[in-house]
Amino acid sequence: MIKINFSQILNSMKNKNKIVIIVLIVLLIFSIYQAFFKKDKDGFDFTEVTRGTITQEISETGKIQKGEEINLNFKNSGKIEKIYVKIGDNVSANQDLAKLDTSQLYIQLKEAEANFNIIKAQKSDAQISLEDAQDKLEDATATADETMMPI
Repeated sequence: MIKINFSQILNSMKNKNKIVIIVLIVLLIFSIYQAFFKKDKDGFDFTEVTRGTITQEISETGKIQKGEEINLNFKNSGKIEKIYVKIGDNVSANQDLAKLDTSQLYIQLKEAEANFNIIKAQKSDAQISLEDAQDKLEDATATADETMMPI
């Protein structure tokens, strides 16, 4: 015969109900906290994407080494206009490797030529003034000689 103890079953159901009620209360408190008290904190900063050009200019002086040590010497510094050799090309002594941009030097040459022409014109003007002064001196000397002649 099976004995059923209803009081144990009722106590067991009451304990389960208490646990369910406690879990529901905890969930309700957590929901209220999330809805009203917790401040929103986004971990992201948003920005607008734009298209542009990225440039980087590198200027370096030093030695180029491949196999053996090679010293490169330039008379002037400046921007490289053209490179005549490629990576891995064989080069020989006195071979041109690169050409510097000479546009600024060309501008300086034209300025120097213009200054030279100005100085040449000033010299020519000075020469004409000198010749005029010499003519006036000769005229003045001739006039002075004529006026000083005895009668």
